[in-house]
Amino acid sequence: MRSRWTLIALVCTATAVACGGGERDADGTDPTLRPAGGGPSAAGRFEVEWMSSKIPHHEDAVEMADACLQAGVRPALATFCEGIRTAQTTEIGWMIGWLQEWYGVASTGNGGGRGVGGMGGADLGTLRGTEFERAFLAAMIPHHAMAVHVSQPCVVRATHAELAELCASIVETQSAEIGQMQAWRCEWFEACGTGSGGMGPGGMGPGRR
Repeated sequence: MRSRWTLIALVCTATAVACGGGERDADGTDPTLRPAGGGPSAAGRFEVEWMSSKIPHHEDAVEMADACLQAGVRPALATFCEGIRTAQTTEIGWMIGWLQEWYGVASTGNGGGRGVGGMGGADLGTLRGTEFERAFLAAMIPHHAMAVHVSQPCVVRATHAELAELCASIVETQSAEIGQMQAWRCEWFEACGTGSGGMGPGGMGPGRR
């Protein structure tokens, strides 16, 4: 990953969010947000809720990537799906570990049990070749857009440096991947200028899937 501050600067510039400074405790927490009686601060609750909702969201992407690798797609898309599977599996492990280490919260996500049916209105597990490619891109673009949308505020609200850096990386990486998927939709299926996957405030947030 790039340095936390480089990534945060990129996100703050892109979203016009003012990033505040200030001293942090040894664990990265803003001491002004820590309640006098102990327990998670407001920022701590945000982190727990954000990671608890993001883990299953990542798991859905991993399941979609697994289906992609079994569907006989073009080599470029297969490589792309392998990258999603590797990166997001690693990030799931980080978040599960951080929940336990920082807050004593045990998380197992959804255990990969929800399947890929219903993503974008298509049962991806039954499709092959170009039919799968079309449905996969239509589903994964808004799925990535949702991740970008909820990760932007996380960059400035997370109190642990590791989580803030992860959120900034998600914004940068998945925004670039959305651009690549849109280009493929245009090139392969003449679906140009569609499927931007923009998400408003009604999208996934802490405590929502």
